[in-house]
Amino acid sequence: MQAVKKPVSITTISKMTGVSIATVSRVINNNGRFSKRTRDIVQSAICENGYVPNALARGLRKKRMQNIGIIVPDITNEFFANITRYIQKALFEADYSTLIYDTDENADLELRHLQNLAAQNVSAIIFIAGGGEDHYKNYELPPVPIIFLDRKPPDTSSRKDYISIHTDNYKGGYLAGTALKESGCNNPALVMDKRQIHTQLDRLHGFEKALSESRIKLKSSAIYKMPSIDCNTAYTAISGALAKGKSYDSYFCTTDWLAIGAMTALLEHNILIPGQARIVGFDNISTANHCRVPLTTIHQDIKGMSNLAVKIILDILNGKEVKEKEFVFEPVLVKRQSA
Repeated sequence: MQAVKKPVSITTISKMTGVSIATVSRVINNNGRFSKRTRDIVQSAICENGYVPNALARGLRKKRMQNIGIIVPDITNEFFANITRYIQKALFEADYSTLIYDTDENADLELRHLQNLAAQNVSAIIFIAGGGEDHYKNYELPPVPIIFLDRKPPDTSSRKDYISIHTDNYKGGYLAGTALKESGCNNPALVMDKRQIHTQLDRLHGFEKALSESRIKLKSSAIYKMPSIDCNTAYTAISGALAKGKSYDSYFCTTDWLAIGAMTALLEHNILIPGQARIVGFDNISTANHCRVPLTTIHQDIKGMSNLAVKIILDILNGKEVKEKEFVFEPVLVKRQSA
């Protein structure tokens, strides 16, 4: 059996090259003064001997680990999974590791994950919050830079290192309402998350605004508030409504998964889409284009938001001032066959 090769230390690199440990360290961290010739000698020795910097030792010196925490509400949801993948890739290229925590949309679990990240001395946190508007009043968030991504927190003005990056959800709801109006909407329904989350509330208000401009009213009885944002809850809710004789000529669902569940229920009740009912979703996940009736939806630039979150985190950690507190991305209507 082949013996495991012992890791090469910074001391070994120093002895091999005849360069002091301090200078080797400066070359590795690209910090301080050294000649091009010294850099080439040290980097050559590092490559030839497979030297890997000790992350723990580096973290102890800097009093912060080279890790970024990522908190997501549901890693099985394609929308959040893609955000996590984009962030992880960008951070890896910047020589940062990630600690990923899935809260399963559970507020208590979310708090425990935040406490764990603080205990692990992470450098920063990218946080897709799961709680409602009043949820964070009792939170003692870790004293590190935090980027709130996608879901805007209530009020972070008291902390200079809180930054929010999100889509203009109000405009997204407005675009959805406009699309349904233009397709002949007169009797609309809304399928949404029941929690008081900014994303959901803004989409609701934007949708109502678009309808009101044509004097179309969204009845309170036509608002279906789901306990979770998946296919099954929407399928069950809309199937139950149809069984009771409650039908609508248009449906705005505040996530694509809700839209897919609603669509399935409508088709099973032999309601033609878009002939008898139109549907608009939100997020533009990959499945939206492959439904039984391709789904009209609102696209969010999750890659752009994720890359911006990483850029801002790295700027902050490198001592650069970030003056903006809020970054808002424009939503785009993706027109398909469902509306």
